[in-house]
Amino acid sequence: MKILIITETLHEGGAELFVLRLARALRAAGEDAEVLCFHRKSENRVMTAMYADIPIKRLSLPLISLIDFGDKLLAKLKVNFTIKYFLIGLIIKKRFVGRYDIFHSNYIQADYCIDSIKRKNSFKHIITIHGDYSAFYDQFIRGELRFWLRLDNKLKRLATGVDRWVIISEEQRQFLRNIMNVPDGKIAKIYNGFEPAAIQDVQITKNNFTIGMVSRGVEKKGWQILIDVFLKLPENTRLILVGGGEYMDQLKAKYVSEKRITFTGFQLDPLQWLVQMHVFVLPTLFPFESLPTVVIEALYCGLPVIATKLGDIENMITDENTDKKAGFVIDFDGKNLDKIQLYERLKYLYDNPEVIYEMKNTAKAAFQKFQMGKSMKSYRQEYKKLLY
Repeated sequence: MKILIITETLHEGGAELFVLRLARALRAAGEDAEVLCFHRKSENRVMTAMYADIPIKRLSLPLISLIDFGDKLLAKLKVNFTIKYFLIGLIIKKRFVGRYDIFHSNYIQADYCIDSIKRKNSFKHIITIHGDYSAFYDQFIRGELRFWLRLDNKLKRLATGVDRWVIISEEQRQFLRNIMNVPDGKIAKIYNGFEPAAIQDVQITKNNFTIGMVSRGVEKKGWQILIDVFLKLPENTRLILVGGGEYMDQLKAKYVSEKRITFTGFQLDPLQWLVQMHVFVLPTLFPFESLPTVVIEALYCGLPVIATKLGDIENMITDENTDKKAGFVIDFDGKNLDKIQLYERLKYLYDNPEVIYEMKNTAKAAFQKFQMGKSMKSYRQEYKKLLY
């Protein structure tokens, strides 16, 4: 099969890593899989350098600043048309249609662009949802989605045109059913797979209880919440924060005198930091989290996980065979995280190292559902269903 896996960007994010990892696994299994990135400049070249074995096509529009200005003007005038995606569509029709059996897109605007092309061309279109549909719809309902008009009509069009939908959380299934009226028969649930690199043997200092977090360096991920709670813990605790960007630079400057906190900046291989932790924490405030890649990586490293009760996170940290949990989920009301609950869970693990040891085994068992081989085989089956 010739498969084109499409992404808007190749920044350091879970959806982007999913695209690269799936393409690599498919190629290793003998499939002709390639990646298409809509925006050449929106790429972390250090990250994609690790996937040099994958053919990556990158689109580049001339005068993109002028095009973006024109699209903002059209949106302001309530014109339901985007120059950028019209031009991208023309390029895809000319260069890619007819060369691939499967178009597999991974972001709502890319999804809609591919669906529009499919209306007049013959190929199969499958979509993996990564959390963006609910986020866009929430903004639309609140009247805050300014740059992409008539989302309601676009969702109706996608519901009838797309051949197959892949979800990674039950919240997404409810969205497809209740908001878009997609039939259950067109929906499949496949967890993202993870194929780890080799991990160096790192010795953890037993005297220091080490808490850590890995994520994108944006405020909504809950970095400040974790710091606030951490500073209330005993002195022989350590905090490792793995993430880069302007927001993280500001936090680093704010806590420059706090020697117990390590700011690593962006790390291409976070596993080398994860193995130095006793507990992984993700106190995210983003209400549409679905299947955070960093939680999968933490489970692989055998770490107990404390994270916001969102998406499929509780299922992620559960061993399917025993129903035991490798950690805790923290209550979230849509705006605020229960800091007291987070503190109590961390203090409990600090006081009970034998629980951490038990949860380590549970974490490794919970990881098994994220084996890359399982994910890749499920996608191959979905592709074949569409073609044959």
